[in-house]
Amino acid sequence: MSPTVRGRRRRSSTDAPPRSRFPAISRSRVSIDQVMSRPIEGAERDRLSWVDAGRGVSMLLVTVFHVTFVMDGAFGPRVGIWPAIDDALVPLRMPLFFFISGLLAAQAVRKPLDRTRRRTSGLVYLYLLWSAIQVVHLFYSLPGRGASAPDIYDVVASFLFPTGLWYFWALVVFFLVSRLLVVVLRDRSIWALPAIAALAVVSPLVDQATDGIINSEFGAVFFGAACANFVWFYLGLHVRHGALDFVAHATWRKALAASVGYVVLYLVVAALGLATELRWLLSAVVLYAALQLLGLPSYRGRIGRSLAAVGRRTLPVYASQWIALHLLAKLIVEYPSLAPLGPHAVVASIATPVFALAIVALTWWIGGLVLRSPLSWLFDPPQWLVRPRGARSRRDDVSRHTEEGAPKGRS
Repeated sequence: MSPTVRGRRRRSSTDAPPRSRFPAISRSRVSIDQVMSRPIEGAERDRLSWVDAGRGVSMLLVTVFHVTFVMDGAFGPRVGIWPAIDDALVPLRMPLFFFISGLLAAQAVRKPLDRTRRRTSGLVYLYLLWSAIQVVHLFYSLPGRGASAPDIYDVVASFLFPTGLWYFWALVVFFLVSRLLVVVLRDRSIWALPAIAALAVVSPLVDQATDGIINSEFGAVFFGAACANFVWFYLGLHVRHGALDFVAHATWRKALAASVGYVVLYLVVAALGLATELRWLLSAVVLYAALQLLGLPSYRGRIGRSLAAVGRRTLPVYASQWIALHLLAKLIVEYPSLAPLGPHAVVASIATPVFALAIVALTWWIGGLVLRSPLSWLFDPPQWLVRPRGARSRRDDVSRHTEEGAPKGRS
């Protein structure tokens, strides 16, 4: 054997990275954090774009869900086809998002907390900021609706509890609890999954127990939703390598079989009136189908690239869409402009996806403008808050691309 070959073999063995302290969540030779932190092109971009596209799909489904409430105000409850479609997609909407967020947080849970500030203090900052904006708007709008002002308990609780912007709250709590479990249990951290899955099973009871603990003017409290979705975040932490391989080997046969299986299961469960109680089961099946479907496109077409672009900038879309929804309600509820256009069921069925797409596109575009302006602090936490101690410049900060489990602000 030549010296050159021997030298290469020697260097490859001595320069290998140290064995992970948490093998259960770090089996991939090249981590997705490393892949996503550098430019990717061609086939490699196609292989990983499903991550952003999946987040984009979730955000679009969330927006459709919110628009159906506006349609209810304009035409009455459950008019058109979208309320029924939304019911069938509830088990997918947030589980897909949190599963991907957990998958992308697998490296970060092993880092010192000081190096994960964008996931913790950064998200807390955004949650408090946008909750404060919503509270100010609430107090401004209450007199016009003839409603009484909330008391101090409701105001404080709206910041402490998972209320309107509960997704920020949940990401922080999920990350911190997961990190604690991974650090304490080490390579046995997967053992906590059954207990976390049990939380998902009892989440409807949590919803009932926490219903009405805050003034209805602040909306619902989402403790039950947090319990239902933690299992998907935690699962994503532990099956990252397997999930990437699973999606990379997606086939139309498996995608079609899983999709048909989910439709049949949902129809049976819904007919039995158990859609809420068995949502965890529905989520498991539809998540399998969704991952297969996400692995099929190339994401080089306009639709695929658009979904991935939304997934890379979910934060402005999520945080600010309530403003667009409020303006939409003003337009079509207080000043009925859609009712004369035709039968309500037809108009609502067409208007719902059109308005949802328009809101996503508008908030995505405005978000990009804001992020490039002096008002970027609305969607991007200040560097002094998220920069690790001792970092002297932005270059020393934890890269956004290695914090991809946190909401994306820039694309």
